[in-house]
Amino acid sequence: MRRILFIAPSAYRLGGVQTWLDYMLSGLSVSGFDVHLGLVEGVLHDPDAYLEQHPFPTVHRVRARQFTPRSRQMAIAALVNRLQPDALIGVNIVDGYLSRRFFDRSAARKCRVIATNHALQPDFYADFKRFSQGIDAIICTNRLSTALCGPLSDFGDQRIFYAPYGVPEASLSRSGTRGRNLVVGYVGRLATEQKEVFEVAKIGAAARREGLEFELLVAGTGPQEAEFRSLIAELGLDERTEIIGHVPADELPEKAYSRIDVLLITSSWETGPIVAWEAMAHGVAVLTSEYVGLKAENSLVDGVNCHIFPQGDIESAVRRLRDLDSAEARSKIVSSGHELIRERYSRRSSVQQWAKCIEAACNLPVKPCNDMRVEPSARGRLESIMGETLGASLRTLFGRKPKARGPGAEWPHGYSRAEDKDTFWKCAKEADRRDIGSGA
Repeated sequence: MRRILFIAPSAYRLGGVQTWLDYMLSGLSVSGFDVHLGLVEGVLHDPDAYLEQHPFPTVHRVRARQFTPRSRQMAIAALVNRLQPDALIGVNIVDGYLSRRFFDRSAARKCRVIATNHALQPDFYADFKRFSQGIDAIICTNRLSTALCGPLSDFGDQRIFYAPYGVPEASLSRSGTRGRNLVVGYVGRLATEQKEVFEVAKIGAAARREGLEFELLVAGTGPQEAEFRSLIAELGLDERTEIIGHVPADELPEKAYSRIDVLLITSSWETGPIVAWEAMAHGVAVLTSEYVGLKAENSLVDGVNCHIFPQGDIESAVRRLRDLDSAEARSKIVSSGHELIRERYSRRSSVQQWAKCIEAACNLPVKPCNDMRVEPSARGRLESIMGETLGASLRTLFGRKPKARGPGAEWPHGYSRAEDKDTFWKCAKEADRRDIGSGA
């Protein structure tokens, strides 16, 4: 039986990655893996609060004595040395890759270090390249991120894997909203970065000007919630908009998908999106922007299982929304969308694919561990003057804790900075074409 250890943040309790981790941990356990979850701990990372929303039986708390790269890496390595897993699987915790230099001899021979890639972020790819000596394999959640890993991270194809997200299969029967106005839904983070949530309000305002009768249901919260609410009011959409806030994943079918006719996605890029698969599974039609990552995945087909509009094109979005104003117009793409989920994006098939990728990664030769130190940034005057290790030790001795500047400062997602984001996105857009994905 393969023993695998996931290392994940505990500061973030909402989002697609957390939903994925929930079903993946239990699914892999049922599939015959001995699964352990390491949750990092800190001022802002609280495993107990995380576990209230995402319970799992085999959990280990990872606490660093000091919030320095070396201390974080040693804390992860100590858990690896104790559990002796076949694989350490990092979930947006960069020190997991670097902890390998503190593995004991047995763990160094046995444990493969696997990175999971959940985002199209240039700094992540820079880290994959910078710390490639510490990473045995990368598992990506969509075709575009898989295609980009080779040229941007210097990994050979045999160490790059694809395993998509999955959603529970559901019956197509639903109460729907017959006899009422069209109900358009948005489910996800209320954020402008990536999600472009303000476009939801702009599309709503344009649809109202065009005389389309509709209601807007918004499920989610996020950094731009207050601004989004203000924009809804400013555009005169208050009376036809209901914002219900965060809805736990297991309550989305009842509180969101059963009430909406069309799910609206306005993102600039996606590696799923899970909400599209969820909506299709529950018989909801999908209207989506042509986000970066859509073509390469080769699953959403305009007019077949969804409707697509150019990202940022409000007028086109309204025209496609009008095309979905009748139940008859929606029925065909709803049926095709449900079939897509059964074939490619069910949780069962997702867990099976991840299990295959993890097993394949565990059969790869372990990379030799050379020096993978990072240049730490000083957290305060003591570290600047005395150096990282001595400065942090003196801070601990005198009971002085560094201020928590954010969850990513305590346990970083990455250390690299993408110097040329424009080049990255140019490369991503060029790679985002249908022929790089097999559709399998």
